[in-house]
Amino acid sequence: NGKKDIVPDPERGHLIQRLFELYATNSYSITTLWEKITKLGLRGLEGQKLVRSNIDLILKGPFYYGMAHSKKYGLYPHRYQALITRELFDKCQEVRNSRSIKRSKEISKPYIFKGILPCKDCGCLYSPEIHKGIVYYSCTNAKGICKRVYVPEKALLAPVQRVFEKFRKIPREVQNRLVS
Repeated sequence: NGKKDIVPDPERGHLIQRLFELYATNSYSITTLWEKITKLGLRGLEGQKLVRSNIDLILKGPFYYGMAHSKKYGLYPHRYQALITRELFDKCQEVRNSRSIKRSKEISKPYIFKGILPCKDCGCLYSPEIHKGIVYYSCTNAKGICKRVYVPEKALLAPVQRVFEKFRKIPREVQNRLVS
């Protein structure tokens, strides 16, 4: 009839369902889920391994439970076969949201540069550590491609202190105006 239809892939459809089911248990992070589903055989259309971010995109996709998204109309029900239920999708969204709220470890001390310094080589954040009473920062190396180089906090503070030294030359009246 000239119309295009979207049908569940017989080779991958059950793996997408399994992906949602596993994630809804709240026992898997995106990384561990990606590793597990890759071992089970989920691949891209051309047989390539999925990248980790694809798992997150799949889990956010309302298409799998029967809704399509359009820039013009927003979310609307589509006419194709759904792979999962709305309840399973909602459970996965609850898990995603709860994971983004929880911290992996307690906030310990208010380090000056914690969470704001990206590595120039890989883009991962620098994290603070204390060695013999001195605070050092090093790349978290979350991508596994960097060497750990430890930079003392004092070295990172030096350029900031130079900027503040320039403020001392500004008259107090101008400083107050800038602050307000």
